[in-house]
Amino acid sequence: MDESTFQRLRLLFDALVALPPSRRRAEIEACDDLDDDTRRRLHALLHWDVDAAHLTAATALTPLRSDPLRRVGERIGAYVVEELLGEGGMGSVWRARRVAGEIEQQVAIKIARRQVLDDAALARFRLERQVLALLQHPQIATLHDLGELDDGTPYFVMEYVQGRPLLDDVAARGLGLEERLRLFLLLCDAVAHAHRNLVVHRDIKPGNVLVTADGLPKLLDFGIAKPLRPRLGAVDVEQTREAHRYFSLRNAAPEQLRGGAVGVTCDVYGLGSLLYELLCGRPLYDFAGSSLSQIERRIAEDDPLPPSRRVRDDAAAPAWQRALPRDLDAIVLKALRRDPQARYPDVDAFAADLHRYLGGYAVGAREPSLLYRAGRFVRRHRIALATGLLFAIVVGIGVASWLRQYYSTLAERDRAESVTRTIVRALEIAAPAGVAEKQISAQNLFQQVGNLALTPAFDEQPATRVQLAATVARIQYQLGQPAAALALLDRVAGEARQVPDAPREEFDATRADALLALGEIDRAAALAAGRAEAASSDQARTHWRLLEVELELDRERYAAALQRLQEILAPDSGASREQRWRARHQQSYALLRSDRSAEALAVEKALLAEQRAWYRGAHPDVLASVQFALQIASESRATDVLEPLIREAVDLCRELYGVDSHPCIATAHRRAEILAELGRYDEALDVARDALARALDYARGESELAAKVHFTLAAIQQQRGDSAAALSHLRDAVRIGDAQMSDYGFTLMRMRTSLIVALLEQGDAVGASAAAAAAEAVLARRPQLARN
Repeated sequence: MDESTFQRLRLLFDALVALPPSRRRAEIEACDDLDDDTRRRLHALLHWDVDAAHLTAATALTPLRSDPLRRVGERIGAYVVEELLGEGGMGSVWRARRVAGEIEQQVAIKIARRQVLDDAALARFRLERQVLALLQHPQIATLHDLGELDDGTPYFVMEYVQGRPLLDDVAARGLGLEERLRLFLLLCDAVAHAHRNLVVHRDIKPGNVLVTADGLPKLLDFGIAKPLRPRLGAVDVEQTREAHRYFSLRNAAPEQLRGGAVGVTCDVYGLGSLLYELLCGRPLYDFAGSSLSQIERRIAEDDPLPPSRRVRDDAAAPAWQRALPRDLDAIVLKALRRDPQARYPDVDAFAADLHRYLGGYAVGAREPSLLYRAGRFVRRHRIALATGLLFAIVVGIGVASWLRQYYSTLAERDRAESVTRTIVRALEIAAPAGVAEKQISAQNLFQQVGNLALTPAFDEQPATRVQLAATVARIQYQLGQPAAALALLDRVAGEARQVPDAPREEFDATRADALLALGEIDRAAALAAGRAEAASSDQARTHWRLLEVELELDRERYAAALQRLQEILAPDSGASREQRWRARHQQSYALLRSDRSAEALAVEKALLAEQRAWYRGAHPDVLASVQFALQIASESRATDVLEPLIREAVDLCRELYGVDSHPCIATAHRRAEILAELGRYDEALDVARDALARALDYARGESELAAKVHFTLAAIQQQRGDSAAALSHLRDAVRIGDAQMSDYGFTLMRMRTSLIVALLEQGDAVGASAAAAAAEAVLARRPQLARN
């Protein structure tokens, strides 16, 4: 009989002999993979066990085990026994107090069962003493002393660990995910210490770990530990190889059940099973009602479910358990592979992967795809990347506000990771070198993001594609491309009807904004009708109310807009701080259009003061409010506040983004417009020319901002009487605008109209006719877009 068959036979016998005789035959028959010879051997062994029952020490053990006070008060060396802590097949453990000397100390004494153990078992007991003497680690119970009783029974004195079992302790203290992982890593360090000393524990399970009052784990019970050397101290390891191997079936590695070779990967499996229970509060397998053969088969053949799937639908589980990350699933399942060679090679590798997870790095248990590594990189550096991304995509002031709202409203982490990975991938594709120089075209970047989002390989979840499409469309809308935004939304309109309320609500809101920007007021109003009342949260309801205000403003119904804004700004409206700020911007605009410019400016000044107090320094929100106040002051001719505001806007831009950034160039452009409005044309001309040079250099070519600056320069030259220069700038403005701006944007329409008028004034009827025909062709396409 080979070693593997012998070990299997002994394991089956140990399990069957504990059953009532009436169940033994049925359990043997249920083991389908046993050959006839093994079945005969099992039946024979069980028969001999019954015949020899009266010759064993079972009768003698009964009185010994029935009297838990038999050693209480006994003096053993320098200690007096006080209480029985537990009993096992090889011995009993007692709590004792030191009485010799002046030292107060409580210890645990483990005493072998000398009467009932054979030489091999006694050798294993001595081996356990030697193992504990060898292992000196804060998370392993320390050996203090050893010796033999008067009758030759060996014992050893070890550290008394006063604490709770691991699973009871983490539940009682309500530990979260990271705290449990930190606790588990201390255990990994203890097991790795044993392995470095060539000792395999072989019985790692929750019951063999106690947690002290200080929150530190202690690994106990090295009773079946296996040294990986032929001799340990004075103990010949080979003498112990035939001793019974007791271990927990719930935590035993498959090779232990098969009687195969046992190495450090056996403890990797045990630690994996323990981490599994720490994460989901359930053991690897539910053996209730299973026969021994079924238990064996499940351990040997069935892969455990990922921890996240075991608790995902449990409403009673804590939120962190129901959202266990896929990284931890992969780490645990790698430690629990049936093939020892497929597991982590040692405990240090296992712990290193957990440290990588806690540090935000890619874990070795998962496939090292580019998107996955990029996602982990983004999570580690989300603050720095958010700032860098802000530099790359800011074209209008609203983008910065949107980015903050975008990151704060993503409710599901998996979808957020997919969105972030896709943006990072788009950055790599669009211009890998441009990230550092902050010179990526925002339009090109988000066109690439949209293309990636709608490829079949992006994500199998429709909700993710819909949410990312809505996100990209929102940015395209902010960048002055409502037609492109609407076209992108149309591509996923069918899937949007199938997704949950939250992403669909964001999708519909973006669609309504795009329709409004394209002048489709009625369609936007139809989409927004009743949405505020049906919204699932206060902030979602406020989002739709703000859209309704935009509709009122677009229809020039300023009194109705102000009335709706009173509801949004009420203390009990449930609006967020950012939503209240946006509402106050709308309020000041409505007041300005209602010829109440002083009130409008007062609202903006109050908002500025609040934002300065909130941020206590430079911030994009403060810059947005400064620029909005600047617009109101300019339109209301509040000349006394124009200069301070423009200076503050310039200083904020430089502090936030740098002098050559897009926001600073846009602010310089606005300064040129205001100087022109004030009649200071020479100053305005110098500022505008400088802004144009910076805009062309920043974008490494022509951009929407360059078109707007050309348009401003044309207006300044007209005021200075230089019609030829004005016409040249108008031609450039329209040419660049046709390539970079929305066909239906109000600004581009003004540029086309101004070019037609300038051509007529110059007597160029042919050129004016061609420009008019081009404008009409654009307008002719608009009804078709509205029908799509």
